[in-house]
Amino acid sequence: MTAIFQPAAAELNAEAELKLRCDSQSLSFYSDIASFISRHIKGQQAFDMLDVGARTAAGTALLRAIHHPNSFARLKLNSVTALDLDAEALRLAALEYPDINYIARDVESLKGERSWDIVLSSHTIEHVDDPQHFLADLEAVARRHVVIACPFAEVALTMGHVRRFNLDFFERNDFREIEVYRSQHWHGGMACIAIKDVAG
Repeated sequence: MTAIFQPAAAELNAEAELKLRCDSQSLSFYSDIASFISRHIKGQQAFDMLDVGARTAAGTALLRAIHHPNSFARLKLNSVTALDLDAEALRLAALEYPDINYIARDVESLKGERSWDIVLSSHTIEHVDDPQHFLADLEAVARRHVVIACPFAEVALTMGHVRRFNLDFFERNDFREIEVYRSQHWHGGMACIAIKDVAG
């Protein structure tokens, strides 16, 4: 994310260009998520959050900043943990965003060990072979809410995506709020954010 706020380079190597594009996309997605959770989690509350599939953690850091414990926000995040299978990505993220906790593991391995008030997964579930099992893993470590953001009703699956999602998945799994919208950073396509309350 830091690179986004530096003067634009005339030329970037392929790796740096991909990171900049992915970080700017994450900022857009997580800005949408910040607005969504502010509308759908009521009251003056403070939570801890796990972000599953955080990758570079640019979006995670944005959520932490918007809902910082010392901010004017009604909904505050006392602590934020970024989870990803890519330990190297998290090592680099920790250098850029030291105010976040990092865990390089599979979410399934945390069951029975730790839990968080809010468990978020942004644009990860569409990459998962068994989304029902993945959702169960998210619920197993959530004390209050599970929030999922993903592309909505993709016509042709983007490279790396193995599942498409529509209202049926969220309604069948008892999500209480589902918001479908046109994302400026998802190739002009549709995306969705949904929240489920859990008894943790």
